[in-house]
Amino acid sequence: MDTSVSRISIAGVTLLRTDEIDRFHNEGFLVVDRPILNAVQIQRLRNLILPLFATLDRLPEEWVHDLGTPSPEGTSSIHEVIFTAEVEPRIRLTSAYRSIRAVAAELIGAPATLSFDHAILKPAHSTAITPWHQDLAFNAEDQAKVNFWVPLVDITPEIGCIRYIPGSHRADLLNHVSRGQDALQALDVNEVDEVMCPVPVGGFTVHGQRTLHSTGANLTDADRPTWTVKFKADDRSRAQQLSARTRTLLRAARRALRAPGGSEETADHS
Repeated sequence: MDTSVSRISIAGVTLLRTDEIDRFHNEGFLVVDRPILNAVQIQRLRNLILPLFATLDRLPEEWVHDLGTPSPEGTSSIHEVIFTAEVEPRIRLTSAYRSIRAVAAELIGAPATLSFDHAILKPAHSTAITPWHQDLAFNAEDQAKVNFWVPLVDITPEIGCIRYIPGSHRADLLNHVSRGQDALQALDVNEVDEVMCPVPVGGFTVHGQRTLHSTGANLTDADRPTWTVKFKADDRSRAQQLSARTRTLLRAARRALRAPGGSEETADHS
């Protein structure tokens, strides 16, 4: 297998190796446990995402969900904000977003654009789990997409790391049942081959639409915030890309005036 380094880079930072791209396609997921995102990039994401959880009552009700599977103790809360980059458009102007999008393009094999994103906060001592599921179950037409799970803190098994079943992306879509407001659970999952995937802050995991995955309870004293972002191939014309970029810049400027969050980073949002 060719293990030479892929030379797609952002600001001088090499992103994926050829063997990592091969592993993603062979196993249906990839764990990048080295710091692709630096401390400044992570802090910028934290500054933009974490305040959303402190103001949930100000967001559209249909964009705020509880993903938790109820436990006997009743501590089931897993807070979710969907369309995070619509609520906070400055996310799309960060170099972190640009780096993740470049990785998506590497995996898809074509320029990539945002399809959907959401932020999740699993509170300290939450016994709630995110059940096994395939993202394709939420929309059976969304086949060729890549899904990033970007932690904003160090992720260990104790805090509720993501788990995958290697090779499950080759199987058919399983039957799913509803669990919580915006959660689905796959039926008849064989967990014997599950792989626990701890990842340090600055790294991430990425998986395909059919790959079975779940996360465990947060047994620590710290909250576990993550940002999940989905990309698809960008088939827009250059004019459509430029128009979308202009709208993002204007919306981000208005957001900055309403909720100042520090100086803006410039990025090529195309």
